[in-house]
Amino acid sequence: MPSHIEPTAASVGTGLSRRQVITTLVIAAAAPLLSPAAALATKGPSRGLHDTGGRVNIVVPDNYDPFARTSRTTYRAKLTKATLRFVEQGYGGRNMPIWGKRLDQVDLEKRVSNLAYWVLAGVEQHAGIWPMDPAWVMAQMMAESFFYEFAISWAFAVGPCQFIPDTARGYGMLVAGDKPEHFASPYAKAELAPRYKDYLQARSKLSDLRKSYAAEGILPPEKAGEKSWRETLREILDGGTSKAERYLEYLELAEKHNMELDAARNDFTDYMRANFEGRDIFRKEDNNFLKAFDGRVFYREPCSSMVRMLAEGLRARSGNIIAAAASYHAGLFSTRDVGCYEPYGRLPPIESTVTYVSRILVNHHEIVARMG
Repeated sequence: MPSHIEPTAASVGTGLSRRQVITTLVIAAAAPLLSPAAALATKGPSRGLHDTGGRVNIVVPDNYDPFARTSRTTYRAKLTKATLRFVEQGYGGRNMPIWGKRLDQVDLEKRVSNLAYWVLAGVEQHAGIWPMDPAWVMAQMMAESFFYEFAISWAFAVGPCQFIPDTARGYGMLVAGDKPEHFASPYAKAELAPRYKDYLQARSKLSDLRKSYAAEGILPPEKAGEKSWRETLREILDGGTSKAERYLEYLELAEKHNMELDAARNDFTDYMRANFEGRDIFRKEDNNFLKAFDGRVFYREPCSSMVRMLAEGLRARSGNIIAAAASYHAGLFSTRDVGCYEPYGRLPPIESTVTYVSRILVNHHEIVARMG
């Protein structure tokens, strides 16, 4: 039986075919973590992270038990139905993100039901690291991939949980291009398989180029705030044409490496898409092909690894779900803070990460509100 499909034949039937503004954003978006009366006064009772007595609370306690009030089977059914209803109400009659298809063109129920099964299994498996809210995991997965197994990001993150190659390998998952067989038939567009190595080389050249010119004082250093672009341009003007020429030289070289980077990225993305196109993870022959090509498209290992990564983020940030979610997107290092905030970390001032976390908060609120 395929690794991503639960070992029972049961399914859930539903009958349903982003530096200063950050604090305000998070507080406004944290409605799903309010108490039932405050957050869902018009939508009925809530089963959020935990009851907070009317306070905004983004910390998951280390004794949180998502199954304290219901069985795992019942929780899964409610989570599946609630997620599908949120999607239907938000995207009924129009194309879903990432998929580029309408809900009635995709068997989303089968996907969400199976994903919920493996998320719950992962929550139980990694509870010893830190307890995790399954509804949050589904809300975050929705922000990552909209539950699309063949989703591919600009950084080559693949699958419903969107693991980039190095992270996936760290969790023992096979990645496209890892095996010698991936560079030849029967894999489609196999001539493009080596382009991932070209992408890494172009990225390394661009990084080395920037470091070299920054060391000369031509560019501001990597850390924002140490030297502004205005200061750098003033130094160029004061230094005369020689320094300006070096700056132009940098821009030309950077443009060249960026073009190489983009071309390699596009080619390797085409390679992956060509081997995903027309495949179905629920069809045996395609399942066998995909298991030998890229394990990130499946459910069991990615869901378990996602829950583990989030639980480790919670443990590192004293249960701060905002910092843990941001760590999944931008890395744990990016969520460091100082002083009394050090144990909890922070939401980093990265535009894409702020947008990402704010959407997870809303997804979580909407899903939990429908779980009853």
